[in-house]
Formats: sequence, C-alpha cells, structure tokens
Amino acid sequence: MMEPCEYYKMMNLPRLIAKYVFLLWMVNLMSVAVADETADFIARLNEIEQKRRLLPSSSNNLDLAYAIFNQSCDTPEPAIYQAQSLRAKAEQYESDWGVELRGRITSESLNSGDDDDGARGYLELSWDVLKSGYISNRDKAKTLLKQAELMELQEQTEQLIRRQRCIRYHLDKSFVAYTANSLALKLALMEAVYPYERRAYINGVTRFDDLAVSDSELKMARHELNYLHSSGFFDEAMSTIQNPPAIDLDMEKLVAAIRENSTLQQGTEIRKEIVRHQKLAAEDRQLRFFVRDNILQEDSFEPENVVVGLNFRMPLRRDSERDVTYQVKALDAEQRMQVWERLLKVRDAYRQVRFKQKQLIRQYARWLRAAERVRQTLAEIRLGNHTLTPVAATRLRTVLDADYELIQLKQALYQNINSVLMAAGIAVQPGFFRLFEMEFAKNKARAGKRGLWLKADAFAAFDHIQLIDFFEAKGISQIFMPIGASLDKTKFKQFVQLARQNHYQVTPVIGANDWAKPENHPQAVNQALIWAELNGTLHLTIFPQALASAKPQQDAYFKQYLQLLRKIRLQLKAGKISVSVAEDWPEAAYQKIAEIVDHMILPVKGDVQPEILKILEQAPKEKWILQLDLKGLPDYWAIEKRIDHWHQATLLEQFSLDGFQQMLDLAGKH
Repeated sequence: MMEPCEYYKMMNLPRLIAKYVFLLWMVNLMSVAVADETADFIARLNEIEQKRRLLPSSSNNLDLAYAIFNQSCDTPEPAIYQAQSLRAKAEQYESDWGVELRGRITSESLNSGDDDDGARGYLELSWDVLKSGYISNRDKAKTLLKQAELMELQEQTEQLIRRQRCIRYHLDKSFVAYTANSLALKLALMEAVYPYERRAYINGVTRFDDLAVSDSELKMARHELNYLHSSGFFDEAMSTIQNPPAIDLDMEKLVAAIRENSTLQQGTEIRKEIVRHQKLAAEDRQLRFFVRDNILQEDSFEPENVVVGLNFRMPLRRDSERDVTYQVKALDAEQRMQVWERLLKVRDAYRQVRFKQKQLIRQYARWLRAAERVRQTLAEIRLGNHTLTPVAATRLRTVLDADYELIQLKQALYQNINSVLMAAGIAVQPGFFRLFEMEFAKNKARAGKRGLWLKADAFAAFDHIQLIDFFEAKGISQIFMPIGASLDKTKFKQFVQLARQNHYQVTPVIGANDWAKPENHPQAVNQALIWAELNGTLHLTIFPQALASAKPQQDAYFKQYLQLLRKIRLQLKAGKISVSVAEDWPEAAYQKIAEIVDHMILPVKGDVQPEILKILEQAPKEKWILQLDLKGLPDYWAIEKRIDHWHQATLLEQFSLDGFQQMLDLAGKH
C-alpha cells in the first residue's frame, strides 16, 4: 500500500487534504488488520467446534456400563485368615478323642484322695466320652468350622461392598479423558477470547466485571485441568476417550435379586447350626471309662491289681430345647430384618439416582439447544455474516460449559448408582442395567433415520463444510453419492473423511444393469471392492429387468443377479451392502436378496400405497429403506408429514430422500 507522503507528493494535494488521506489510510490499514484478525479468530472458533464435535457421543453399549461397575479391586481380606485360624483350632478338637494317660504317686502320709484305694500311686488310661471328651470335642469342632464358614460367607458380602467403594474411586478413570478434553477446548477458547476482552476493557468498551468473569473462567479451567492431570488414572485413561451411556437400574430385577440372595439364608442356617452345636458342647453330663493299675505297693504290677471302671455324672433334671427354638426364631426374624433394611437402603439411594436423571434430562436439553445455536451461528458466519463472530464465541463457550456439566452429571449418576449397588450388597449382574432414554429431541423431533441422495453437480457446487451444515440442519445421517465420470474423485475422498469425522456415513452408489450378466461379474466385483474400501459401505443400482432381453429371460437374469450379490458379499465380508429394488420385481426376489444384503432401498412416490405395504411384508422391516420423492411438496412441513405417514403405516425407521435441490429451494424460501 502506498505511503501517504508519497501519495501527497504525487497528487500535489494541499496539506489539509493530505491529513484526511492519511486518516483514511490508517482506517483502511486497521480494517485490513481487523479483517485478518477476525478471519483468524473465526478459523480458531471453527477449529474448536470441530474438535468438540469429534468428542465421542454418548455410548449405547450397556456392556461398557457393566464393565465400569465390575472392575477388579484388590482389597485386604483379614477375615480369611481368621477363618483359617478357626479351622486350625477345629482340627485340634477333632484330633482330641478325650483319651488321657493319668497317674499319681504319693507318700505314705499323703495317700488319700479321689479314687483312693490305699495305694501309694496308680497309672491309668482313661477315655472321656461326654463333657470335655470325645462327643464334646466333636461338637466344639463343628461349632468352630461353622463359625469359619460363616466368617467366610460374611467376608464375601463385605468384599462386594468394599469393591463398590473402590469402584467409586475408580469411576474417575472412565470419565477423566472426556472431561479433560472438554475442559481443554474451553481453555483454548478462553485463551483466544481473553485478549479481545482485555482490549475491550482497556479501550473502555466494557467494564472490569466483564473482564473479571473471563479471567475467572480462564483460571478455573486451568485449575480443573491441573487437578485432572494429577489423577492416577489420567495417563491410562487418555489412551481411550469414552463417553459411557446414560443408564438406569432395573429396580424390579435388583429387588428380586436381593430377596432371592442365598447369602443371607446360608448365613442364617449356619448360625442355627452354631447354636445347636454350642448347646450340645455345653452339656454338663460326664462319662469316663478307665483302666488303672495300682503301683508303689507290695504286690504292684500283679494282674489282680488292674482295675477297669467308669465315672459318670448325670444331672437329674428335665432338659429343654425352648431356648434353642427361640434363638432359631430370632435368627429367622433377623434375616427378614436384614432383607428389609437392605431394600430400604437401596430404595433410599435410588431416590438420588432419579434426582440425577432429572438433572441429566434438563442438562441434555440445554446441551442440545446450545449445540444447535452454535451450529446455526457458525453456518451463518461461513455464509459471510461476520458480525455474528462475538455471538459465536459466546455460544461456543455456552455449549462447552454445557458439555462439561453434562459429563459431570453423568459421572455423578454413576456414583449414585454405585451407591445403590453398594447398599444392595450383592454381586453386580448385567441385567441390572438398562439405558436411560434421552432421545426426546434427537434430530429435532424428526421421525426415523434420514439419508439423502446427492448427485455430482450438486456436490461440486458446494463447499464440504456447507454440505455438513446442511445435513446437520436437516437431520441427515447418511449420504448416497452416485459415482460417475463427472464426479471429482479427489474431492469425494476428502469429503468422505470429513463426513466420517462428523459422524456421517457416505455411501458410494455404483452399478449398471448389464452387470447382472455373468460375463460382467468380475468387473462388478472389482468395482465393488474398490469403492467399498473407501468407507466400508456400498450401494448397488442394478435392475436386471431393464435389460433389452429381460422379459423372456427374466428368471435367468434374476438368478444371475443373485449370484453376483453373493460374490460381492463373499468378498466384502463385514462391509455394508445396500441395493435398489423396484416394486415390479417377483416377490421371491425380495426374500432372497434380503438374505444377502444389509438393506434394500425401495423408491416410492406420493402417499402410502397398499401395493407397497404388501412388498414390505416380503422381508424383515430392518432390511428396508424407503426412498421418498420430494417433488411438488410446498415446504418442509409437507416433507415431514409425508415421512410421518410412511413411518406410521410401515413402522420403518429408515428413509432416504431423493430431492436435494428441492430441499435447497425450500431453504431459500424459508
């Protein structure tokens, strides 16, 4: 750009005019700088939004939720060693048969005492049978074994509770990666916005409290990120960013499992056995057999001095089992009380789960609203309305805040559900979990899953981002792209990659009617492999009945067509294959084709037709995609009503719309 002084000399203008020329030059220079700065800022906003959209959406995999609550946690088990100690003591009692070797030696002056027969000493082999003997030791051993068994059983329950406590801590591992990435985007946005906020404050455009808000959000984002980075799970979790599903507990199954839990019943039965064996071991009846030989007397060791006898003590009273009966009844009542208390704790903890679910619904709605506003604003900016740049930054900050709060609420939901499982005190089962539905606003209340046919001329006329914006606005999730000579193959491959990043599926459409002939099968299979390799999906448009000689050889052509489909399926293996079919095909053809391919697309015109409904009966509903013609429809509401009519009449969930230009024209009118 020419310097003002040079311009002044060249034009030989008066100095006053030169002053205004200088001011205009400065304004122009500033506008260029501002324009460049704005373009860089918009690019930064688009980059942050693109990264936000690449964060994984909420999973629908219940196996992931089950794995989170079924993690292995190693915790100490002191009761196991205590049980082993009891078992060792029981072994001692079992090995003690009550057999003893007794003896006595006294002086002549001290020879009186129990069992005294005038001898100065004796040697005796005795066997105690009842109290403190064989039978009593057996009951004591059984008591100790049952106590060990009870301790091990109680340890199982305690181990389950300790593991749930451990999992509560480990829950961070499942959410830290997503949370950190979301906060990192918020930090990147605030670092980009803060210089503008500071400049506006310095220039007197805003007040200090506006700057303070931005400053606090910047500091809070850094503070929280520092905390997340210090997590012991951070490095491991960052390798796989996941967004676990929103879940609920099947309380009917959980309550039934608590009632049917055999652990409490087993514990009660073991306690009953302990009570019975303790009573038997405490019986004070005594019976002792002995063989004795007197010693230390003149005729010692003579056979006639050997004595065989018994000692017994039998209290004369009436024994009663009433105390044991009442203890057994008390144990049964205690078991019922434990079940009741568990159910009470579980239901009380589940109230917090329901509260978090309500918060999650509201936050999810807020997130959807914020994400839609960002999408609309950035789309308008890409169309040239740069005055909305500050609005876009504000709305992007709102959606990042909503995203962070949503993942925090989901983590809190998992913590509350873990509290319910901890109160239940039973092993976690996959059947306890179910998805918590939050699809009330998916695709902005549009019915079914939408696909769109996009031809080469329309594809060439628009930028990739503009197409993505359009698909997002209209709830399109799959794009069918006919492959022809006029299609820019390089641009198409770039578009496939971008669409995949934004969770859209682009399906190449290939085919020629004469591919049905056997001599053309190798070419058809080769083309199918080439295009399916790009995205793992493929759509074939082959109409055997359209061949010139089709009528006299219709059955033969259909058999050859089926052979071709089987060859392609054999080569593609896990690839997704869809085919176009027509309403005038033989009924048996639909059934056989459905066994080979993933989907069949049937073009229909106008409103619901009985003959179409009859065709749809020839294959499972999940195999069908209805291709709706949009010509002649006056507005988007008419399009939605047509889809709704077909949806209600067929209960199909998948549709493809043939009318991209029609939808564009309607967008221009509304």
